[in-house]
Amino acid sequence: MGSSGEKRKGRQHLPKVGSPEEEQDATRRDREAVEENFGIRPGSPVAKIVGALLLLVAVIAIIALIAIN
Repeated sequence: MGSSGEKRKGRQHLPKVGSPEEEQDATRRDREAVEENFGIRPGSPVAKIVGALLLLVAVIAIIALIAIN
């Protein structure tokens, strides 16, 4: 056992609750969890294709809603 002032290996500093850094970290972790559930690794070509397809579907839906009115 080391002294109480000694840092542990692998320990990571966490930002204060409610700070922009903490919100960004939480968003990143959530996004990575969703991608992991779908079997998509962040930054992979598959993730980019899936993202582009979702964006395309959203744009088509918006255009269709505008055309209906």
